[in-house]
Amino acid sequence: CTFEGRRDGGTNGDPHFKTWHGKHFDFHGVCDLVLLQSKEFETGLSLDVHIRTHMRRDMSYISSAALRIGTDVLEVESQGVYYLDGVAGADLPIELCGFQFLHTQPTDKQHVFEVHLGGRERIKVKTYKDFVSVLIEQGQSKHFGDSVGLMGDFGKGRMLARDGETVLDDANAFGQEWQVLDTDPTLFQTARFPQYPQKCTMPTPKVTSMLRRRLSESSVDELAAEKACEHWGEGKDDCVFDVLTTGDLEMAVVGAY
Repeated sequence: CTFEGRRDGGTNGDPHFKTWHGKHFDFHGVCDLVLLQSKEFETGLSLDVHIRTHMRRDMSYISSAALRIGTDVLEVESQGVYYLDGVAGADLPIELCGFQFLHTQPTDKQHVFEVHLGGRERIKVKTYKDFVSVLIEQGQSKHFGDSVGLMGDFGKGRMLARDGETVLDDANAFGQEWQVLDTDPTLFQTARFPQYPQKCTMPTPKVTSMLRRRLSESSVDELAAEKACEHWGEGKDDCVFDVLTTGDLEMAVVGAY
């Protein structure tokens, strides 16, 4: 939580998730997932955020994200490739469905797409090389009070199933629950396996073993990763994990933990 009932949350990296109430968990399944859905956003305008995960060798990561506000859809992929309402590389507007919109490129490896909801409240879709992250900053109940998905319950912090009542404490069960269904909006330009009713593809024991070996044999020293990530506070462990798995210390500077 932050001040005055405002909350931060989102997802990034391997993939790591942070709920509205600050709970961190990982879900390594490969599929399309509902990060956030708010049907009452702006009194029925509606907001949806979906993410798509990808498996490369022994690790999964978020390869693209799609944000819909009203009828406007922004899809962002690795390396900052984007589509606006289905048009690749379209001229980006200064407003998205009435909200201030901004695209910046802090470095040649980064892109940031921001929707400003008022004051310091904003939605950020960021890319760093192949990695995509989605962050909600200073989220308020007037916009997200009814939201559901992998960021959990805004009011009480519960990891709720789709029925709005069942609490799922297991991260894998929670992730599978919020796979994009055929009853959810279609936000991505192309369908990619698996799509419901096929379930999310989970890492095999062999893949998990390969990842452990990669962590133990990382080209980055663990102490160096700890030092580089120390400024991320509660997100430090997620940062260290990503630096060790990628061997990329720069992730500690540009990550979103």
